[in-house]
Amino acid sequence: MAANQSTANDLEKNDLQVGMGTADNTGSSVEFSSMEHSMGIVNLTLGSKTVPSTRVFKPGSTSEKLFDRAPTTSITATSNFTASVASNSTNSYKKSTGIYLLVGKPSTTVTFTGNSSEKYTWNATYIFSKNTGEIKTVTPSREYDNAGWGFDYTGAVQTFTAPTTGTYKLECWGASGSDDPYGKGAIPGKGGYVAGCITFSSNTSLYIYVGGKGTSLYNHDSMTNSGGWNGGGFATANSSIYVGGGGGGSTDIRIIKHSDSTGWSGTASLRSRIIVAGGGGGCQCPKDTKENGGNAGGLVGDASPYSSDFPEDTNTGTGGSQTSGGTPAYFVTNEDHAYIDQISRGVVDPYGHFGYASQVKPTEYTWWSGGCGSGWYGGSNAHGHGGSGGSSFISGMTGCVAITADGNQTSGVSTMTINGKTYSFTSPVMKGGGESMPKHDGTSATMTGNYGNGYAIITQLSY
Repeated sequence: MAANQSTANDLEKNDLQVGMGTADNTGSSVEFSSMEHSMGIVNLTLGSKTVPSTRVFKPGSTSEKLFDRAPTTSITATSNFTASVASNSTNSYKKSTGIYLLVGKPSTTVTFTGNSSEKYTWNATYIFSKNTGEIKTVTPSREYDNAGWGFDYTGAVQTFTAPTTGTYKLECWGASGSDDPYGKGAIPGKGGYVAGCITFSSNTSLYIYVGGKGTSLYNHDSMTNSGGWNGGGFATANSSIYVGGGGGGSTDIRIIKHSDSTGWSGTASLRSRIIVAGGGGGCQCPKDTKENGGNAGGLVGDASPYSSDFPEDTNTGTGGSQTSGGTPAYFVTNEDHAYIDQISRGVVDPYGHFGYASQVKPTEYTWWSGGCGSGWYGGSNAHGHGGSGGSSFISGMTGCVAITADGNQTSGVSTMTINGKTYSFTSPVMKGGGESMPKHDGTSATMTGNYGNGYAIITQLSY
């Protein structure tokens, strides 16, 4: 049987026919009244099927499914395959795009094998029947389009290793601030969302820091950090009445892992962040009022919201920006004078910083305020207000301001360079905590800001 069956003539040449002949009385000639086909044919068609756009697995697994992400998409069986009865390229027996004709001897089994390196590979077998043709449609064995890995909050760094060289989509959701400690109805600041596509070489390691939600402060004597892990700020209080909630930690992905001695705030590690989703500010509940937390930014985090406890106070603590941490605000009272004196003497540091929010501890001054959100830069607080939000960052995105290994920033430079390698995202998306963003639980619905702990998803887009 010839491998090339791409034309009608080629097919006929491979189509064995037999017939019964009648010889004349001399035996010098034989007459055949008809011929009968004695071969089989298969019409192989490359089919499609509908699958989830992304299947999200547990980190390090391709079998432990967490959830499927909407929407669905259609995938088509690869045209890169081999047939056990043909030695040449499949172009040799292609009828048209996606359709292949192959003639074979009866009772012969042909095995079609999709190229295992292809994303939409498949396998199929067919047994040729005498004088019979059949249309056989094959579909990809893959049950989803792209594989992703979901990283929930753990309070510790997590590692992702790129399985192949290719393009990956990175998504991060920052954590929200703490809830209202006493249930008065105050709303915490929501975490932000960032996403972008970037190319990594096989075996590239990324380090994922998922921010924790701020916790409520019930005891002003407590020295427990009420800020969420990965930079969320303390809530502060001066009595059991004037209490607040901690700020949310940011969620980021880094090129350099922190050392055990430095923890998440190690300088070299913080300066290797290539994408950051800011955290939201915590609530504050002085007296009988309720003060909301400020949302995480986009490029700039929200300032500490209006305080009904001090309606005459128009000063606010600012959110983190692309170039600086938030600045605290003072509504000067007798108590505040003492606090300002503490600042001047370096006893307390109420300012937001690169990678973390104001970290003033509850017993260090007589003010009360919600903890601020972490981010590219963290926010700062104000007397009687909820906490401000942290800023977000995407390397290569217009408006973002990158940082060098020595901590310097240059206006107009948005792309991070780490150990001589540049990291620039395409198709960047950045949403503040007050904006609509995708949910990270696999549903098609969106949400306004992220409430609770942060989250991260890394999706492999090319194979």
